[in-house]
Amino acid sequence: MNSRLLLVEPSSTMRLVLDKYVQSLGHTVVSVEDYQDAVEALRNQFQSFDNDFDAIIVGWPSVAVREADVLTSLIEQDDFHAVPVIVMSTDQRAETRAWVADRPNSAMLAWKSYESIDQTLQALLNPNNVAREAVQTGSTEVPSVKFDNSDIGVLLVDDSLSIREALSKVLTLHGYRIHTVASRPDAIAAIRDASFDIAIVDFYLQDETGDEVCREIIHENPEIVCAILTSAYSDPIIKLSLRAGAVDCFFKNEAGELLLARIDALSRLVRQRKALSSEQSRLDHLVNTLSGATLLLNDTDQITYVSEQAAAQLGFTDRRELVGQKASAILDVASLKESESGQHEAQWVSADQETIDVTYQLTALSGTPERMLNFKHSSSTTSLAQVAKSAAVATSNSNSVVIAPPSTATPSIDGAADPFLHQLIDYLSAPNPGTDPVSVLIIGVMFRYNDGTVISVSDIAELHSAVFESVKAIYQRENHVAQLADNRYGYLLRHLDVPQSYLLTRKIMQMCNSTPLPAELEGKGELCVNGCLLGLINHQEVPAHDVLSRALSGLRAVDVRGVNHALLLDLKRLLPVYPAT
Repeated sequence: MNSRLLLVEPSSTMRLVLDKYVQSLGHTVVSVEDYQDAVEALRNQFQSFDNDFDAIIVGWPSVAVREADVLTSLIEQDDFHAVPVIVMSTDQRAETRAWVADRPNSAMLAWKSYESIDQTLQALLNPNNVAREAVQTGSTEVPSVKFDNSDIGVLLVDDSLSIREALSKVLTLHGYRIHTVASRPDAIAAIRDASFDIAIVDFYLQDETGDEVCREIIHENPEIVCAILTSAYSDPIIKLSLRAGAVDCFFKNEAGELLLARIDALSRLVRQRKALSSEQSRLDHLVNTLSGATLLLNDTDQITYVSEQAAAQLGFTDRRELVGQKASAILDVASLKESESGQHEAQWVSADQETIDVTYQLTALSGTPERMLNFKHSSSTTSLAQVAKSAAVATSNSNSVVIAPPSTATPSIDGAADPFLHQLIDYLSAPNPGTDPVSVLIIGVMFRYNDGTVISVSDIAELHSAVFESVKAIYQRENHVAQLADNRYGYLLRHLDVPQSYLLTRKIMQMCNSTPLPAELEGKGELCVNGCLLGLINHQEVPAHDVLSRALSGLRAVDVRGVNHALLLDLKRLLPVYPAT
């Protein structure tokens, strides 16, 4: 295919790069550096036969340029309305995207993605071929999204169907993943079933106000960025919204470009958060790998950083519980000041207020008033029974989903479970774990009565026995399945890759739920299960009991959120066992 293209780009370097690349694709290129020259070229193209431009490539200016406005006005006219236009942009501002979205046969590319211009040209110049290819490949639609914001998921809550449809169309066209609901219950259900980055909530819903819904959404997912949508500028509404945790207010009657600019700003905030979280995870991995269980203390003996291993060894599910606390809450600060170097023995206090023996080393950080504490349990021979007992005690003290009174008896641990721990140790000590990946899966099985009450299956002897037999039958590898404590069961899953480990997790949990119920429980409720999956490949230097403690702590965190969910600790994601279709 040889097409005649008009290229206008003021930057000589960028123009030369694109000119050469487009010519290498087999096209003829008329290249100009001035927008006024492009206007003249378009107006003069009809003076010679068969001299028309098949498409126009415009390097969009980063600041307002009068001649560029003349060019865009010209190609909006009827004579040029059908000519495909590709806008090359360095910043992809909302007003630029709005222009592209409003004009048919137009597309937008970031300069850094200029090599994608081949596919874009094919789609614009041969839409019928694209449609035919879509049918042949099984796709039912010709791609219509002109921008890529697919990394941002948006939840829109509005009881007006017309508003939902209008905003959904605009945001979908601009590449966002959009899901719309009409009420608070539907919004909360959506938050629990899927991952969203931004929630836009109408202030005046049918039965409640947006600030209340915003507050509940943030309670369900503290990471979500919430904005309020309102039809009028009102100080009281804005104040209520901001106090509820919203970061912005959108107005229904404002220009589309301004609305998109606001959503762009929230998207940048989300991406910055994700980048910081990714960097934090990378640093945490380095700390865990190189330094293990680590605390940082400032000059007032306040805890400023807690590594994941440190939180797990101290029995805390969430590291944020410790950050900001005085160190004296868990250790004897005065004795630390007397010991500024070398290995030392001490007794600290765990999350369940039990005394633990540790070996620690204190290091002053050069150039800062902070000090670093590296520590580990004095005994590295903690048995599986001790780990499971500790987790069970912590679970009974946590805000668990089990709302029936917990048993006061210490759960018994089957000594036959020790081979499971030895198998875990063997996997952790494997010289090249990447060739045979293994993950540890901890599940907790519960029974939910029809009235919503949830109890541990261990509180119903006959059901507990049936579930344990079902658990053992699902994955029949020697020493790879064990009952840990109460209603907790462990699996060591061998798999080909990461996606398969997640599929195995979901399948095992679903099979546990399908365990036949005893006759006396038929019709009275159903089994439900929570899980926590942790890959071993990144924990080679971590003691086996610490790996189990971390997985059990993760399961406690899931229990607080509800039932039939699995926490993927490596990805820090909570997935439903029965995802929405």
